[in-house]
Amino acid sequence: MSTGPACLSVDAVLDRFFTAVAAGDLETVGSIYHPDVEVWLNVTAQAVDRDESLGILRFFTSRLEGMRYEILERRTWEGGAVQRHVVHGRIGGTDLAIQACIVFHLVAGRITHLYEYVDAKATAEAFGISDERLYGTAPT
Repeated sequence: MSTGPACLSVDAVLDRFFTAVAAGDLETVGSIYHPDVEVWLNVTAQAVDRDESLGILRFFTSRLEGMRYEILERRTWEGGAVQRHVVHGRIGGTDLAIQACIVFHLVAGRITHLYEYVDAKATAEAFGISDERLYGTAPT
């Protein structure tokens, strides 16, 4: 549950972050990221830096029409938060709903670490990404 000024600040940062992502406003997203942000992605089990994360967001937001977040739950604390949500939109006339959960660490109102857990299979199918691109080449 969000209580106190520190949590309200975290809520305000995350509201701004998700509004910017949904609008494809990557300049604002970049300003919310700490310059040394690490964004860990469950689909690759690797962290990417600020520029790589913005590139990934550019790829998805440029292809997803009518993108919006349905926030299912958000828990905040001083310096962090966890949020479960569904990303909605359309790709090529097909409705999309992808479940996700993100853990955030923040310092001075900027995101320093982000741990993203998304439904990788649904994401791959929606964007036409092969399993190999998501997870690397499968062993033979």
